Amino acid sequence: MSALIRSYSVQGSFDLMQIEIEVDHSKLTPELATSINDFYSGKEDRLRADEGDVVLAVIRLASGLLMRNLLADADTDSAQRALDTCEGWPPNRGHGISLVSFEDFPKVDDFDLDITLLEEEATS
Repeated sequence: MSALIRSYSVQGSFDLMQIEIEVDHSKLTPELATSINDFYSGKEDRLRADEGDVVLAVIRLASGLLMRNLLADADTDSAQRALDTCEGWPPNRGHGISLVSFEDFPKVDDFDLDITLLEEEATS
């Protein structure tokens, strides 16, 4: 693996999903990352969360987008395509971020679910 391509493991704080991505840092330069970060609202908050590292902020932004698309489709190709065609991102993986894999969602047994009635409807 080239020194400019690095692998990252990204774990959601909700502990339901973990993805592995590769980032080609010859494509995702600080200049490109700044352009992507500036396109979206909350740019200052992302920079603050990543101690001013704009590349890491954009990796976080991309990871969130990939995870949301995986939750919707559970398909790596669809999630990658969504990032590749998202407004504000360079087309054709010009951003250098590739979804390598994701840890599948945990299996939920219906007998392990707790059901709570929130509000009982009044009958007439």
